[in-house]
Amino acid sequence: MKRILRWFSPSHRRKQSQAPVRAWWDLARSVLRGNFYVGRAIGVMSLLAMAITTVCFSGSSSVRLHIISGQVATQTIRAEIPFQYESEIQTQRLRERKKQRIAPIYKVDTNTFGVFREKVALLAGELEVLDQKLHEDASNAAAWTAAVETFTKGINQRYDLTIDAKDISTLLTHADASLRAFFWEEGLGILAEIMARGVTNSAFQNPSMSNVNYFINVDMMPNGKDQKLRTQEEALFHLRVHLGALEKQRQATNALFHILSQGIQPNLTYDREKTEEKKSLAGASVRPVVMSVEADDVIVSGNSRVTPLEYEKLQAYRSELTKQSRRLWRVDHNIWNDFAVTFAILACATMAFHTCAMGRFPSPVGEFSRRNLVFLIAFGLLNLTCLRVFSNLWSMRLFLRIPYFFRVAPFMAPVFFGPILMTLLLGPYVAMFYGLLLDIFFTMMIGKNGDFFVIFLVAMLLTVVLSRKVTYRTQVLRVATTGGFCLGLGALWLTSFANFEFFVAMGQFLAATAGGMVNGLLAILLLNPCERFSRMASDIKLQELSDFNHKLLRQLQVYAPGTYHHSLVVAAIAEQVANEVGANALLCRVAAFFHDVGKITKPEYFIENQTGDNPHTEKSPRISVLIIKNHVREGAELAANAGIPPQVIRIICQHHGTTLIQYFYNKACQLHELSDAGEGDSGEPCERPVEEFFYRYDGPKPQSLEAAVLMLVDSCEAASRILRKVTRQSIESLVCAVVKAKIDDGQLDDCFITHQQVRIIRQSIIGTLTNILHSRISYSFSTDGPNEEVV
Repeated sequence: MKRILRWFSPSHRRKQSQAPVRAWWDLARSVLRGNFYVGRAIGVMSLLAMAITTVCFSGSSSVRLHIISGQVATQTIRAEIPFQYESEIQTQRLRERKKQRIAPIYKVDTNTFGVFREKVALLAGELEVLDQKLHEDASNAAAWTAAVETFTKGINQRYDLTIDAKDISTLLTHADASLRAFFWEEGLGILAEIMARGVTNSAFQNPSMSNVNYFINVDMMPNGKDQKLRTQEEALFHLRVHLGALEKQRQATNALFHILSQGIQPNLTYDREKTEEKKSLAGASVRPVVMSVEADDVIVSGNSRVTPLEYEKLQAYRSELTKQSRRLWRVDHNIWNDFAVTFAILACATMAFHTCAMGRFPSPVGEFSRRNLVFLIAFGLLNLTCLRVFSNLWSMRLFLRIPYFFRVAPFMAPVFFGPILMTLLLGPYVAMFYGLLLDIFFTMMIGKNGDFFVIFLVAMLLTVVLSRKVTYRTQVLRVATTGGFCLGLGALWLTSFANFEFFVAMGQFLAATAGGMVNGLLAILLLNPCERFSRMASDIKLQELSDFNHKLLRQLQVYAPGTYHHSLVVAAIAEQVANEVGANALLCRVAAFFHDVGKITKPEYFIENQTGDNPHTEKSPRISVLIIKNHVREGAELAANAGIPPQVIRIICQHHGTTLIQYFYNKACQLHELSDAGEGDSGEPCERPVEEFFYRYDGPKPQSLEAAVLMLVDSCEAASRILRKVTRQSIESLVCAVVKAKIDDGQLDDCFITHQQVRIIRQSIIGTLTNILHSRISYSFSTDGPNEEVV
């Protein structure tokens, strides 16, 4: 009964209501506790995806297909939203049509008719004088005709006319003085009216519009009214008709026409300034044409050439989508779609890289630290920013007006310098994944198709493969140029499948090659800053450090010649071993050169440099072991002060690991036993218990395959110097014992190394030491000199 009553109590109901919340909280807390690293990775990946989305896609529309007018579109684009835009092309066409309807404006040259009028007046006066003379002496017809011809010839010479004597004779014969006065007055009036309207020749071509037959006479029509153009033929016909309407003497009218027709000359002068002004006013009066596009309307048709109207519509559609995408929370969700796609790509690439790195490629990521990851992310964002700036530059309106440059520019993109630097600093496998992601995001950024993605990916993978063996800076330029050349061949291949245009294809090929050279120069310029930031040394830097003229190596040669010789032998063996086991041979070689530079400070305490008494005989084991161990720390300090890369310094610190310094440990144990037995000598007995960790190197243990190789080679080479009889069997026994001791001591537990690699290292050391320590032929010598007889 109590349980039933407790069930209905308020406190029990409150606990029951809180139970689901507690269950979800406990589940979330367990997930957060148990999957902390997974949650942190997801958070970092989300931030990275948001940063990439912001760099690559913010401020851009979802339509990223970069095409120009006249180019073949690879896909059909439909409008997702309705929109309106002002069509500049349609407006310009309407303005041009309006301008075409504007008649040209001319000025009439009145001087032409005025000069002719004066000539006709003088002609009429002299004709009357001639008529009076001929009436006085009209008996001789031949003399009369000769007088008319002489008169006509004189008139033509004085007034620059072409009057026929027959016309003068007709006027004198068929018209008296009063009728001639009437003819001159009416004819000149008709001619004045014709010339006032303007006359043009039959071959007239309008300077602005050849097909317009109307013009504006600013002298006769100040109100700007158009009137019909009149050619010389039309003006002559008009003069003949009006003179024929006088209904007088037919023959005299024809003679008058022949004379007055010489006054009909072109007298129109084109007024360009006023014509253009009126056309500008007419064009400015046209209102912009507004085009409406409904949702799901086709903007660009796939597999067809883009017309100027389609391209203008596409640009307007992009602008509208960009405006709406700025309101992220309200209208457009393209930015969130891009974020989701970017996050999915990064997740897949991370899992694939982790699988490949842990399964098949252990060496390149053996020292892939958090700093390397930060450097990879920061440099990737910088590279994507460069690509976005480059994409925005060649998509500017200034360059869009140059179709040839627009089609050539994408192949000059800075896509090679990033993978090249990643190969030099982080290894080829990291660079392959880096190049793949870079190619994916660049292709998405500019909206190209799969063919474009493939040729860029092939070119980048080629540069990564060729960059693996780069040891000089000039080789970087050569590799980048080769990658650009491969990209140019891919551009030729793409163009051959599309509408092949030779000049465009060659432009893309040359642009890709030149872009490769520019990428190589960028890689060379950015190599040193990237090495400092990532604290990684490229093979180019390591090759420079392998020079024997380095100041530390020179000091080692002078102050510790035995150690210097030991370092050279270790470097030769380590380089051979690294080549066989798949490690970085150049890194092993350089690390072997500098691994014992700490012995410069106290070279006499190391047996390879001793020529007399051993100074350790007078010191306690604790003091001696401190001196021996300090050469690692002092070597790291000397290397850091000399600018040696951190990769080499790490190997210097790890090349002994936490190995026990057996000789001084045994000596300390012996002294401790003698002290316990009361059999101490005059020396300083070890009264305190012997602590093994004190007689071990400070470490750390080797963290990479290169450090493990150097540890084993260094130990085997040093141990080989105590062999009394050098044979392959003795060397093999020694090397196997040294390697087994290192493995049993756990010195190789922290580095990613397999049993097969250990076997390869062991066999390589045995073979190389056998060749180095081989026995020589002995010669007998006499007092006079060497005896050539072989003993």
